[in-house]
Amino acid sequence: MVKKTIRIIVTFLCTPHITLSSELPKNSRLFSLSELKENIDLCIIDGRNISTPRNPLIELVDKGDIQEIKRRVLKGARVNEKVMLSPGVIDYTLLWHLITNREKFNITEVVELIDLLIQKKVNLDQPVGQLNSTILHYVAKRRVMSVVNVILAAKPTINAQDGELLTPLHLAAWEDEEHPRNLCLIGKLIAAGADVNALSMYGQTPLYYAVTGNNNKEATQLLLNHGALPGIKDNAGKTACDHAVDDEIKILLLEQV
Repeated sequence: MVKKTIRIIVTFLCTPHITLSSELPKNSRLFSLSELKENIDLCIIDGRNISTPRNPLIELVDKGDIQEIKRRVLKGARVNEKVMLSPGVIDYTLLWHLITNREKFNITEVVELIDLLIQKKVNLDQPVGQLNSTILHYVAKRRVMSVVNVILAAKPTINAQDGELLTPLHLAAWEDEEHPRNLCLIGKLIAAGADVNALSMYGQTPLYYAVTGNNNKEATQLLLNHGALPGIKDNAGKTACDHAVDDEIKILLLEQV
């Protein structure tokens, strides 16, 4: 086997992240291995070497040290730092990382820390990922009921739209085998001002998502009771009734037209 030696040069450009290059641009300098290990994490994304600055608070989430996170936040640590593993895409923030790793902690501690982050002006509307979803999109889609109240109490943008123009209510009304529909969640979003007739990029309202899957009658009725319009046509010219798979649901919708 022939061993290959690769020299990595770290360059600092006018971008919010560090990049790796095989050439040495102007105003760049070589880093020692110790400096490299101390200051950056290396990741392989889609076969490309990408690096991201270390974030101490996010690393503490990985370690499960919630008390140290609280201590640093109270001392003024920045709560809106972003982790970008690829150019132009915010992969996650402290709030996202905390909630997606909530199983590592006592849920009461998680809620208390979220409340503290909110007090410190954490950005609840920060879009994250390829779809530019907010934390409320994530909570709605994943049915994270344990943190819904503390998030909604801070009044995030209730009708925020992601890259497909879906709102949190669209995602709450949607269901698959992994994420059973939660009527309580739908009700909480509506009570907080969610638009029951918001249109996705496909011209579909939350009602289109509610008429399929399990518990569809209850979800459909809940949306209809709060002003959902069954006659709205999507980009393909179809109504929620056309998407319904249950005859009982179709009758319920036709009665409202």
